Amino acid sequence: MLRKWLREQFNQSIASRNKPAKEHLLARKNLYIFPSRLGFCYLSFTVLLWLLGTNYQNNLLLALSYLQLSIMLVSIFHCYLNMHGIKVRIENSEPVFCGELALIPVLFSSSHQRGHQGVFMSWNGDEQIPLNWQLQELLCTNLALETTKRGFLQPPRLELRSYYPLGLLRCWCLLSLDERVTVYPSAEPGLKKLSVAEGSVSTAQSDSVHNQPSDEMELADLDRYVAGDSLNLIAWKQYARRGELYKKHYQSHQLPSLDLKWDDYPDANPEQKLQHLCFEALHISPAQKYSLALPTVYLPAACGPAHLAQVLMTLASFDEQATFGAGDGDG
Repeated sequence: MLRKWLREQFNQSIASRNKPAKEHLLARKNLYIFPSRLGFCYLSFTVLLWLLGTNYQNNLLLALSYLQLSIMLVSIFHCYLNMHGIKVRIENSEPVFCGELALIPVLFSSSHQRGHQGVFMSWNGDEQIPLNWQLQELLCTNLALETTKRGFLQPPRLELRSYYPLGLLRCWCLLSLDERVTVYPSAEPGLKKLSVAEGSVSTAQSDSVHNQPSDEMELADLDRYVAGDSLNLIAWKQYARRGELYKKHYQSHQLPSLDLKWDDYPDANPEQKLQHLCFEALHISPAQKYSLALPTVYLPAACGPAHLAQVLMTLASFDEQATFGAGDGDG
């Protein structure tokens, strides 16, 4: 219990001095050194030898204790210099869906020619991953975080530690990273399908006898000309060839616009509605125009990867607490 309290107090003091940043340089202000468990045993044994040597006036035991103490002091400098000068820069992370692992790309580089041995990294003391320095720069993409809810994930403090060279001392740092990972809602199918937008043009309307050719229309077939039809629709080439009047029949080559509506899922809770809308957005054809209608947000109909990314970002950042009261159950 005391150890946990001391760790919390220490982490709070570090957080007050170590502000989130995209890049960190390991130096005196953010590196900490403390004896490891092996180091405490080593120091205890050194003190025991010194006491025995002093009590029995044994110069050999005294010399051995002074030698061990000298090794401990020299290890402090080697342990510190092994981590001094490492630059840590965080790169932009890719969005993920809730439940997937978020990969945080971090670039490690060295500010001097001296190598770095036995350096490990982890998220706040979790599973430690060794850093294998083969070049002066190392792009590490295997810093994974579990995602449990949608929104924006703030990575915990990144811990770097080393017990180099003898394991008697632990040199470590805790770095706050200025990065947020976008977590989309998990895609779950809903019970209700998408509805056609009220303002979209139906195929029946495009087949009207008064339709006119445009950039959004294409020639479908030919019908016999009926008195009263527009003269602009007469197929004059067919008339010259066959001697009979035909009219051109146009129809739209675009799919009708669709609406992704919050109210399409009345039996689902707010989080489930976002999951259903995410599922529908991912399964719409890239050429299909669709809009997104949330209680406080509306995205006009569009298509393409950019529009899909905007829709997913809107679903990830939507705050139902700002829209729904405590008694509003279905949204």
